Amino acid sequence: MKNQGVTILEMIIVLMIMGAGSFVIRQGVSPIINQAKLSSTLKTMNSIAKASINYHQTENVWPVSLDDLYPVYLPQKVGLNPFKENYSFQTHNDRITVSSHIPQDIPVSPKEASQVSFEEAATSTKINLTKYPSLLIAGRLKYEKKYFFNE
Repeated sequence: MKNQGVTILEMIIVLMIMGAGSFVIRQGVSPIINQAKLSSTLKTMNSIAKASINYHQTENVWPVSLDDLYPVYLPQKVGLNPFKENYSFQTHNDRITVSSHIPQDIPVSPKEASQVSFEEAATSTKINLTKYPSLLIAGRLKYEKKYFFNE
């Protein structure tokens, strides 16, 4: 009667095939994951900037730290970005710049690049998002649609 078990060689071959398959899948999914992390980072930076502007318009001073924005201006505390880096901001008289770091090998789409500026560092790229409170108000009026009817 023939033994119905699995040999060690067969098990090794199956494990090698599974490992190769997971490597190929990981390489295909990794850029998508990194783009989602970058998008999340930019959305959080934008939220921090808008919350800071709201704080400034309400309190007539810029916030000193991210803790000043929670819970009234930001619904939840901001921790690290998806790349495990801190968010920071710097205020000026007429603007706020929110910054964070991302790995250098993360590609940035032209749409995302139009929103931020970049500073190359040794092992990462610093991204800066600058908002002007006066332009936000003007921007709302600037893009208002108007319809004219000819009679």
